[in-house]
Amino acid sequence: MRIAIVAAEIGPWAKVGGLADVIGALPRALANRGAETCVIAPAYPALTAALKPNQLGDFRSVEMGGANESYRVLGANTPAGIPLFLIDHPEMFGRAGIYGENGREYGDNVRRFIFFGRAAAAVAADLARPDLIHAHDWHAAAAVLAMRAERAIRDRMKSTLAVFTIHNLAFQGIFESHDFPLLGLDWSWYSVEVLEFWGRVNLMKGAIVLADGVSTVSPTYAWEIAHDPELGFGLDGVLRAKGDRLTGILNGADYDEWDPARDRLIPKPYSPRRRANKKYCLDVLRDDLRLPHPANPQPYR
Repeated sequence: MRIAIVAAEIGPWAKVGGLADVIGALPRALANRGAETCVIAPAYPALTAALKPNQLGDFRSVEMGGANESYRVLGANTPAGIPLFLIDHPEMFGRAGIYGENGREYGDNVRRFIFFGRAAAAVAADLARPDLIHAHDWHAAAAVLAMRAERAIRDRMKSTLAVFTIHNLAFQGIFESHDFPLLGLDWSWYSVEVLEFWGRVNLMKGAIVLADGVSTVSPTYAWEIAHDPELGFGLDGVLRAKGDRLTGILNGADYDEWDPARDRLIPKPYSPRRRANKKYCLDVLRDDLRLPHPANPQPYR
């Protein structure tokens, strides 16, 4: 199976949180299971500086609300051999931050990531040609919308499956309806069944509705966001409607990076055979954070 992963972060080069760790590790894990994987991401300066990508083909463009946004597609491989397709638009992605700087989000994030998702869907259709697109969080939601609803793309991807993964449901990519033309979709998609959300547009809602399957970071969280209105952030009913096409897969850890036997940032290494050092590391952490030590600590097993 050929899988194209679409995301706004990829570790270790473009990282804000856990999403980057997943996108850094998941393609390798899938490849180890026999899948052909690639990642489609923005061409951030840190990525291009580290990986020295090459331009693939001519300039392309996306029409967004009457304006054409031109971009290049850059190709590179990670050190693990995973192919990357990078969406190169310096005005949108050649910045110091990914989502913002100095504690403030960029004011054009919705436009930036609608563009990214739509460009990623086109790149997948023309270059990656996957059996499945796996889009992560609202920043990649427009890729699912484009492959299912954008006339120029949907016929070329009608046999491609779409999976949408929720890492953080609190951020959904909500914007005003007057900017709906940025999506390049017919207004019929602006409906309560798909993209309309209390008089605004909700990218994550649309991706949940149009994806063939939705996953999230644990079985418990999958149940909670579909059944607890506070944790569902207004999308609990939409998630319940997915039925058995909503699933939770417990996040793992990349032990090439998070291996305490080789970690140079902890006071002493430890492993299943040297567990005493784990207690030492915990004690040092308690001291650093000025936390009390338990009176009768239990031994590690």
